[in-house]
Amino acid sequence: MNAVVDDGATQMIPPVADDGATQTIPPVRDERPPAPPAEDVFGGRPMFRDEAPARDAGSATAQFDMSGFDAGPGPGRDERGGRPPRGSGPQARPRRSGGLSPKVLVGAGFGVLVLLGGIGAFVLATNGSTGPGEYEVSRVADEGVDPDPLQVDDVFGAESVEIGGETFTRVQTDDTEKCDTVTHGDYGQVLVENDCRQVVRASYVNEEGTRAVTVGVAAMADQGGAQAAQEGQDLASSQWFAGLAGQDGSGAERMDVAGGHGSGATWGRYVVFALAANADGRTPEGDAADLAELSGQFVNLPLVPLGERAA
Repeated sequence: MNAVVDDGATQMIPPVADDGATQTIPPVRDERPPAPPAEDVFGGRPMFRDEAPARDAGSATAQFDMSGFDAGPGPGRDERGGRPPRGSGPQARPRRSGGLSPKVLVGAGFGVLVLLGGIGAFVLATNGSTGPGEYEVSRVADEGVDPDPLQVDDVFGAESVEIGGETFTRVQTDDTEKCDTVTHGDYGQVLVENDCRQVVRASYVNEEGTRAVTVGVAAMADQGGAQAAQEGQDLASSQWFAGLAGQDGSGAERMDVAGGHGSGATWGRYVVFALAANADGRTPEGDAADLAELSGQFVNLPLVPLGERAA
C-alpha cells in the first residue's frame, strides 16, 4: 500500500515506511551451541555474532553490536502481569508540524517514518473495491479514546500473507503486557517509563524457508508516550525490540538472536516495528537490499488494522 498526500482534506491514515527506513542489525549472542565448524556451508562467513571477531563500533555500515545482551524471553516464558489502570485524562492533541518528513534518523542511521498530527491528509490506496479509507489519528491518540487492548487475531489475522511477491506463513505469535521482556538492552525500561501497555508480535517465514520476519506493535498510553519511546530508541547501543523466535522446525528458531534489517513507524499511540532476517540467522551480506525492502513492507501489515481503529 502507498500513502499519498491530499492537501485539501483533514483526515489521516497510517504512514508507510519507505525503502530507506532501515538499518542492518547484527545477531545477538546466543547460548545455544554454534553450528559445527566442519563442512562450512556458509562459505567461511561466521553464522552468528558470537562466532565473529569484534567489529569497530564506528563502522560505516551503521551496524551496531548487540552481542553484550541476552536474547529476550521466548514464547511462553514471560508471565502476564495485570494491566495498569487506564487513564481518564483529556485527549492528547497531536503535535503540529509544517509538513511530513519522510525519514527521521534515530540512532546510527535508522530511519523511521513518523506521523505527526495536523499535517494534512493521507489516503490509503488499496486493491479493494471499496475505495480509499480515511482515518483520524486523534481517535487513537490515547487510551482514553482508544481503550481496547490489541488482539493478535485482529492485528495478525491472516495465516499467510503475500508480500514482495512471496508468500509468508505466520509461525508464531506473542502478546504480553510486560513490555520490558521483548526488547534488547535497556530499551524495555524506556517503554515502561513511557507507559507501554502491551506488545504484540508475530513471526512469518517465506515458502522457501530462507527469510523470516518479526513484526510487532507496542501500544503506549498516549501519542506522547509513543513519540518518546521512538526517540528513546538507540540502535547504535542496541536499544530496540527483539525478534520473536518460532518453534523448532518453523524456520524462525533464531529470530530472537538473528541479525537483519529493522524498520519502524508510529501511528497515534502505537509504535510499529519489523525485523527481516535470514531464516538461519546468518549475518546479511552487503547492504542486503532485499531484507531492507522486506522489513519496510512488513511494517505496513499492522498499519491497516491500526488504521481501522481510527475509522
